[in-house]
Amino acid sequence: MRQVVLERFRKGQTISELVRSLGEAKIDGQPLKVSVDPRTQPWVDHLVDGWVDGPPVTNVAAVFSARDPGADHKWRRFTVTRKGPGQVEIDAFPTPFNNGVDPLSPGIPPSASRRA
Repeated sequence: MRQVVLERFRKGQTISELVRSLGEAKIDGQPLKVSVDPRTQPWVDHLVDGWVDGPPVTNVAAVFSARDPGADHKWRRFTVTRKGPGQVEIDAFPTPFNNGVDPLSPGIPPSASRRA
């Protein structure tokens, strides 16, 4: 699944466009089911700037940075997290960064920082 997810990224696409592209992907002949965490909704207009694969021992398939279209010097970090067979979710760290490299620095994935 990780490779299928990584192949769908395009620099400059919005997160909404990424969600649509991921939804067109097939895993074992079935469409990939994609959801966006409700806390991520305010940033679906951000523009994808860079991405890396997620840590191999987690459910994070990819970590990506996306630029705020209204503020050229603000990025946020997002993840594509595996939620089950053929299911992924887009999650966000809401804290903005001031350069496009920091969001891709190693750190705790957003999904790991939630409280139940």
